[in-house]
Amino acid sequence: MGLISKLLKLGVAAGAAYTAVKVSDKYKEQNPEGVSDPEQKLDAIKKAASDVFSEAKDMASDKAPEVVSKVQEAATNISGKAKEFVDVLTAEDADFEPAKDEKEVKKTAAKKTSESKTAAKKAVPKKTSERKAAETKKSEK
Repeated sequence: MGLISKLLKLGVAAGAAYTAVKVSDKYKEQNPEGVSDPEQKLDAIKKAASDVFSEAKDMASDKAPEVVSKVQEAATNISGKAKEFVDVLTAEDADFEPAKDEKEVKKTAAKKTSESKTAAKKAVPKKTSERKAAETKKSEK
């Protein structure tokens, strides 16, 4: 989830920067000589921002039907692939035999746990002398 949130933050920051540049360009277009009064400048910036956002709204409403159709098409493709995947898993699971009872499950789990503990004990020497012997064997090779 960390990567996705970072990408979303990056996208928001990029969108904000792009919007700021668009508003700045629109302000310069509407006021080529600039405005000296702070109140008038603020009003001009508000008007430029309003124009940019209304243009974006118009573009989004023009593109909306196209985007909706693409999303519907993608959803249809995904649902078809999901059904195929479920069918494959169901076919593979047909050969699977679940444990007969709870005792068998516990017995299998205990056996695997003891096997992993034994392997861990063999892999790591306990005593310093055993570690040194293992290191010398490695260095000799």
